[in-house]
Amino acid sequence: MLGFMGNENSHEHCTNCILLDTGSNISVFNNASLLTNISASQFKQRVYTNGGHQDSGHVGHLPGFFDVWFNPESRLNILSFAEVSRKFRITIDTAQESAIYVHISQNKVIKFKEVKNGLYVLTVNPLKPKTLVMNYSSYFNSVKENKANFSKREIEGANNARKLYRHINMPGNKFFLHLVKTNYFRNSPVTPDDVERATMIYGPDLSFLKGKSTRKRPKSIENIQIVDIPPIIKQYHTKIVLSVDYMIVQNIAMLITIDNSFQYRFLKSVHKKKANKSDILRGINQIINIYKSRNIEVKQVNADNEFECVREDIRPSILNTVAAEEHVGTIERAIRTNKDDTRCHIHRLPYTHYPTAMVNK
Repeated sequence: MLGFMGNENSHEHCTNCILLDTGSNISVFNNASLLTNISASQFKQRVYTNGGHQDSGHVGHLPGFFDVWFNPESRLNILSFAEVSRKFRITIDTAQESAIYVHISQNKVIKFKEVKNGLYVLTVNPLKPKTLVMNYSSYFNSVKENKANFSKREIEGANNARKLYRHINMPGNKFFLHLVKTNYFRNSPVTPDDVERATMIYGPDLSFLKGKSTRKRPKSIENIQIVDIPPIIKQYHTKIVLSVDYMIVQNIAMLITIDNSFQYRFLKSVHKKKANKSDILRGINQIINIYKSRNIEVKQVNADNEFECVREDIRPSILNTVAAEEHVGTIERAIRTNKDDTRCHIHRLPYTHYPTAMVNK
């Protein structure tokens, strides 16, 4: 490993390469840009080497693979051969090439090439580290390998066929082959065999796939079945009292409401730190309309002085505001319950930061 570090490829190169190590039973990375969701582990992992031991206390996810240990003091980004083999098929044939192939899927393979000192590494583009796996795949049936099956003249004919295909606006391989077979292009040197060879060498034309592929037909929209409120509830709960307030989450104001009968909670973000009169009125009217759609009348709205500005706008609902520096107990309890439950879910998730768009949802 030390010989690799002293290679002509500098330490910077090693930071952006991954070693597939047959002698390691754990995977540990030193480059944080190659990982996602790095977080502290519940326990530390101690690794013993010829030079002593190394403790790792953080884990991160390697896109396309699995969770690995993260330790900036590690000499290399190391993937354990044993761990990779448990998830993916691995093949090696030194008679063909000095490389180890990791089969990510049926048609996508990652190639770890052998370097001068006998180690097998995968180099990652430092400008695009997050596209680690799928953008650095190597195909067995590459264009170069496909060309090896044909003569120079046959390859030239295939190139002419692909050039003609693009000149006529890429009609599709089957229709293009039909046009050539029926001699639609008079005096053309392209033959049907050239067309088939072009497909065998280059595969489907990428521009055709991107330009003419259409969205699949969407599923039909199902009718929404509205469950009617039981008569006994309608009889005794046709008029309700609504408690409203704003809670702040990461400098984002959110209108929260709860009623005294159904305990139905409503939460709406205003996408900014402080709500103005139009925001308050829009939010209250929205929740009143939800109740009205089920023939339930909001007869009273309990709130603090912040909502005094919409008293006349929400009539016939009556606004009942508490004294200065006071709060509505029911909605304060609902806010605390909402925040407590949300924090419980946040602490079990692997994310370390939450963008505004996620908070608003």
